[in-house]
Amino acid sequence: MPFLQTKDYKNFTINEENVPLSKIIRGLPDDEMRLNALGEWHVETRSANYKDPIVGTLTLNSKYKYGLTSRGVPLYLFTPYNESYPCFIVGSSERDTSKNRIALVQFDSWPETSKFPRANIQRILGNSGDLKVEAEALYWLYSPQTLNLKTLVMPTTTGMNQDHRKDISKLPTISIDPPGCKDIDDIISYENIGSLYTIIVTIADVAETIDEGSPLDIHARKVGQSLYSGFLPPRNMLPAALSEDALSLLPDQKRFGVSLFIYWDSENNVIISSIFQETIVMNKKAHTYDSVYSDTEFPIDVLKNMAQALGSKDVNDSHTWIEQLMVYYNKNVANYLSMFSCGIFRGQPEATFHLLEKYKRICPHLAHEAAIFTSAEDIIPHHSLGADRYCYASSPIRRYVDIVNQRYLKKIIEKRCGLLEEPELIEEMTQLQKQAKRHGRDDFFLQQLATAAPTPPELDGILFDCEKSKTAADTWKLKVYIPQWRRFIKLYYEGYKTEHNTYVFQKKNTSDTFEIKEEDPIRLTYYYNPNKIGWKRKFVFQPI
Repeated sequence: MPFLQTKDYKNFTINEENVPLSKIIRGLPDDEMRLNALGEWHVETRSANYKDPIVGTLTLNSKYKYGLTSRGVPLYLFTPYNESYPCFIVGSSERDTSKNRIALVQFDSWPETSKFPRANIQRILGNSGDLKVEAEALYWLYSPQTLNLKTLVMPTTTGMNQDHRKDISKLPTISIDPPGCKDIDDIISYENIGSLYTIIVTIADVAETIDEGSPLDIHARKVGQSLYSGFLPPRNMLPAALSEDALSLLPDQKRFGVSLFIYWDSENNVIISSIFQETIVMNKKAHTYDSVYSDTEFPIDVLKNMAQALGSKDVNDSHTWIEQLMVYYNKNVANYLSMFSCGIFRGQPEATFHLLEKYKRICPHLAHEAAIFTSAEDIIPHHSLGADRYCYASSPIRRYVDIVNQRYLKKIIEKRCGLLEEPELIEEMTQLQKQAKRHGRDDFFLQQLATAAPTPPELDGILFDCEKSKTAADTWKLKVYIPQWRRFIKLYYEGYKTEHNTYVFQKKNTSDTFEIKEEDPIRLTYYYNPNKIGWKRKFVFQPI
């Protein structure tokens, strides 16, 4: 169908063909369009997204005004943080116009006589530049969906059949999470007879409570996953009453779980077998990654040796223990789902093979990010994890695709037949995961601003790769890894590539050039430009 697509409200496509702005008649992103006899595209049906709040800057501190409403309220320009939208005109009765505000608006109309669409203010978040307000704005930018808790009937496990569940609530059990974590979705239990251990990894049974197709499920699907900020409490995928209470594997509370029983010979350090069961569990102690080292009741050496049995080289880091167990859990879920041709998988396409070795050399902890979602019919290996089949299933409180896979797993355990996943769901989850990564990037930059030194800081980076820009001639995109930040940044420079695989780039605002090859070190400085739109542009990097 002819839907309007744009990332910047400058370049447009409809049916994958470029369309100039002059031929777009009052269209907004994802609107269904129709072509008239003059070659103009008019709105057939507004996208359902227009009902979502739009976050942006209300420009009060400006000499420009855009008239008055019928009630005499001044009209101001509103610039969305989402660059795919045009600017809006909104009415505001704010008396203090000395500072711009960050606000939420909702689309109202686009009069034929107006250059800009009209919107109504739903809420003023606060002053532009206030870091907590900016952090809240990022939540609204990347997860604008809302849920009416007043009308929502909260699901409960009371009265649910428990006869098929194995009660392991008396076993020694702990969780290991970051400080302050409330949405606990995994715990570890154990029992042993001599050197024969059963290590039990339990994931919160979210699928038992959240019915497929229910209002709560539809909301979780739209949101995709929880978002986390260095300034604010999490923006949970599920209401806090569930994610931080009823579904969370909190200490001293009986909960439903989906558990992987790992039968392990500790004397020979080999795993004998593994099996899934639905369970009743109780977390005895909620640890942080630091506090777990001092636990005198749970045998920490068991976790170290278990991590080694699963292939870990660094067995002294508690992060590694959890990572190895979660990866093993997910691998086993993937093996189950693949046998029944259901579920959503993660894999790394052949096109990324040449990058994996580079990831291993430069930033091995990021190698798994070069992966995509696939259907059960198109499973591809996840090479950086050494898995022929892999999927997400260990974080159903925080990520919707894990709920989907948990539903399929439970159907298999309960010997119920499952159906193939919806193809649209894979694309939806892909886009939502990208949004979550962008949120993480922008919130990280906010945190850097909060701790910025008075003098321009310097960073050591490594040029990961260079790619020719698709939109600007002679411009290259440089992907630079910053070890200090454990993340990538992207730079854009004009230049060229020599026959010896050396890049020559023009420094900005100067006639100087610099030469560099992929995997060469690069030293950078940066400064903050508040006038830029988007946090990835507000931080301006320059090579030294």
